[in-house]
Amino acid sequence: MGSRGSRAVLGAVLLVASLAGGCHRRPSAVDSGTDAGLPDAGPPPPPELALTLDTHFEDGGSEHVELFAGRAQELSPAQHLTVTSNRRLGNVRVRLFDESDKALESNDTSADDPDGGLRYEVSLLGPLKSGHRYGLVLDAQEGVSIVDEAGRPLPEQRFELQTLGERVKDAPAGSSKHRRRRK
Repeated sequence: MGSRGSRAVLGAVLLVASLAGGCHRRPSAVDSGTDAGLPDAGPPPPPELALTLDTHFEDGGSEHVELFAGRAQELSPAQHLTVTSNRRLGNVRVRLFDESDKALESNDTSADDPDGGLRYEVSLLGPLKSGHRYGLVLDAQEGVSIVDEAGRPLPEQRFELQTLGERVKDAPAGSSKHRRRRK
């Protein structure tokens, strides 16, 4: 074969190869106008959990604080608190701890918020003390974890709170103006 014949054979081979490559090509989503060939990503992930704390005062006033992990949130001393979330939560309880990590006594009520989140009300037996630090903890009522609206486990949530005002000193235990003398 001459050079002219080999060029013709080479051209035919290239033509067949390019046609064969094009026949096996899958249409892309752009070509077909659909998402054919793309894997189903499933439902979108839930929004990040956001929590707020509303404090309610005896005079009818209130204070709104967004809760962030890792830094102490300042708030005025109050006795009635409401924790709300942007997502429904199940198997959850809210507790307040003092500086010695002792749980404060309270009467609590929990309900789903009409906006789709959690509404948890805490009525302390006495108001928070000014100038003190507290820990607000959301943990599992039973078992090991809080669950969201889809039943997915969520980790315990802990937030540090700092009450405004000058620190109130605690009276020493057992102190009294009237002491009895031992004989």
